[in-house]
Amino acid sequence: GQILSSKNVGAALLQQNIQFTEFRISPNFALDSTILGVTRTSTYISTDRGSTWALAGKVEW
Repeated sequence: GQILSSKNVGAALLQQNIQFTEFRISPNFALDSTILGVTRTSTYISTDRGSTWALAGKVEW
């Protein structure tokens, strides 16, 4: 699915139109607030419960 807005202010989470194909929640989420969002070519990370996202890695084919 596609993430369209942040949980609290309605602003875009990312500048581009990113379509995540899956999410991974940290086993220590209660302590580190970390979520990984995966697209077909990239991985994004949030360390604030999904409020902000940063590129964590890109697959070069």
